[in-house]
Amino acid sequence: ILVNIALLLTRMTRTLNVDVWNFWHFAFVGSLVVAATNNLAYGIIIAALVAALALLFADWSARAVQQFYGVPGISVPHLASAQILPIAIVLNWIMDRIPGINRINISTETIERRFGVFGEPVILGLIIGLVLGLIAFYNAGDLGTVLAKVLGTGMTLAAVMLLLPRMVKILMEGLLPVSDAAQEFVRKRTGDRELLVGLDSAILIGHPAAISSSLILVPIAIILSIILPGNRVILFADLAVIPFIVAMTAPLVRGNVFRMVVIGTVTLAVGFYVANALAPLFTSAAVASGFKLPADALQITSVVDGFLWVPYVIIEAIQGLGVIGIV
Repeated sequence: ILVNIALLLTRMTRTLNVDVWNFWHFAFVGSLVVAATNNLAYGIIIAALVAALALLFADWSARAVQQFYGVPGISVPHLASAQILPIAIVLNWIMDRIPGINRINISTETIERRFGVFGEPVILGLIIGLVLGLIAFYNAGDLGTVLAKVLGTGMTLAAVMLLLPRMVKILMEGLLPVSDAAQEFVRKRTGDRELLVGLDSAILIGHPAAISSSLILVPIAIILSIILPGNRVILFADLAVIPFIVAMTAPLVRGNVFRMVVIGTVTLAVGFYVANALAPLFTSAAVASGFKLPADALQITSVVDGFLWVPYVIIEAIQGLGVIGIV
């Protein structure tokens, strides 16, 4: 909070981060630094630095997020979502220059125009759900059991594609008065300065492009965990976090699901190696907090914090400085 206030007062950010429930992510990165250096002061400094970086990412992406998602006056200071942006910008630039690839535009809007009712988000959810259900439950038992599970998965994802965007829209309608009140509060004290209200990236995952791409990325993530050389990370519960990882690429690629999947695949591949490198520190920090490791698990990690390249770069830099005696 102090970092946010200081940056607002010095006009280094336009974002007022009200997403206090996710401040623990900054603290956790700090705990990884403490585990690496055994120095609490370094951990606090890095936690503050990461909080500042999240605000800068939020300012940088705010206009694109507002225009694409149709939500004025907000930004997303969520590092787990924003860290994909540099990777996305590079890959999007490369795909723009590859003949054939640069013509592929698989967005929910183009699918709907070409296929009519079969391109509706609810039908796409049903189709993707049926495919994922077949992959997951093809050997779940007799034919009746398999059909029940596959159809259940398809109907569940169809419902998600239908209901989640509407739920997020209702949430945003409730948040707009908060944004307006915050901006009015700032105007009275600082003139006509624009203020952005920083919210959780959960407000972004209701878009059909974010849902579709993340559903496709679930089996891709599982395959990556198997085929990547040297990988020791097997994803489980954190597969549900993938929508948060890819949601902020949608404005950059204008909802092109194909490009979102490509960018998400590369980001996850990088994330697996980051997770392998950070797993010892991640496990050390978890054990120090009193967490009991699952049976037969030597180390643990997480997609939300363990796959992020920003903390990894910072921690590697600190450890490198330690080797030469500066830290």
